[in-house]
Amino acid sequence: MIQELEIRYNLYLDRVFLLLLCLLKRANHFDPLFFYPRKSIMDDKKYWGYGDISAELDLSYTTVRRNVDKMIKKKLIGPLSRKIGENGHYYACLSDTQYSKFKEWLRIRRKNESTSNMEQKEAAQDNGHFYVILLIPEFSKKRIKAGFSSRIDTRIAEHLTTVPTAKLIYSAPCMRSWESFLLSYVHSHGTKIKSEVFDVPNVNGMIKNLETLFNQISKRK
Repeated sequence: MIQELEIRYNLYLDRVFLLLLCLLKRANHFDPLFFYPRKSIMDDKKYWGYGDISAELDLSYTTVRRNVDKMIKKKLIGPLSRKIGENGHYYACLSDTQYSKFKEWLRIRRKNESTSNMEQKEAAQDNGHFYVILLIPEFSKKRIKAGFSSRIDTRIAEHLTTVPTAKLIYSAPCMRSWESFLLSYVHSHGTKIKSEVFDVPNVNGMIKNLETLFNQISKRK
């Protein structure tokens, strides 16, 4: 009964406040300092509603609610308090202690997700292809470019932008750590012109040797 009276009283004050505001505006005597901004029940920072947390941490309301629910299920925080907001409705709120735990929970989750994403990204970058390109077929049948790429399609496209007539003549899955050895292997078949560019007298013979090498490697896996 007392709570119902409090709700009706608050609604009455809201209406009086709006009426006074309209009257003062019409009379051109409106002074913003005359009225102090109405505070939310959470403004004293003893309690934090989902909306307050969302604004404070720049998160969506749904993200806040979902993470709070997970913490409750894992028993990392106890049941939430329920407070009456400005409109007379009850809201679930976190205490100061619960809010501190919530922020720490988010920090750890973000760190773990960042580490996991980084490891996946590094693993993806470590896997790729060793490729051999005929740089300028119309100029020379022995001038090649060899190397490793974790994004072979993109790399070939980049080469074609510079040398439109370049031609991919060999590629095989490999690890980035193999690149130095494979480049030395290619170098043993010809002359190094500059980094990753070689003149190989017998390109077809080198390709056959690379195929044999990769077949041997795959058998040992």
